[in-house]
Amino acid sequence: MPARVDLGPAEHKTVQMNLDSAEGSRPDSSFLVVHVVTQDGLPLATSDLWLERAGRVIEPEVYTGCPRYFTSEPGRYTLGAEYPGYRSIRTSVVMKSKAGPIRPGTRAAVITMIKQ
Repeated sequence: MPARVDLGPAEHKTVQMNLDSAEGSRPDSSFLVVHVVTQDGLPLATSDLWLERAGRVIEPEVYTGCPRYFTSEPGRYTLGAEYPGYRSIRTSVVMKSKAGPIRPGTRAAVITMIKQ
């Protein structure tokens, strides 16, 4: 059964996940969680979001709205985000091996969209 976490404006919660049971999980893969929010901290669940590396585009593994989940091999990627009425974003992210415990900030990214 999927877990659900609800957040209010400017509210933060810590969620622990067992990556070994994640769908699409491979021993050599890395895992990245991306939250796309407005400047007020409200989630933008239907934003376009992707990773790029060496001419390859990687779509999120799970489309649950916000956050989005990516799995791929470890390394540096360009994270892209677009949403109508907001500036497009391209930023560098590093996906690390999933070996070892998840530490705050090592496998999560928060993208703040700014209105045009």
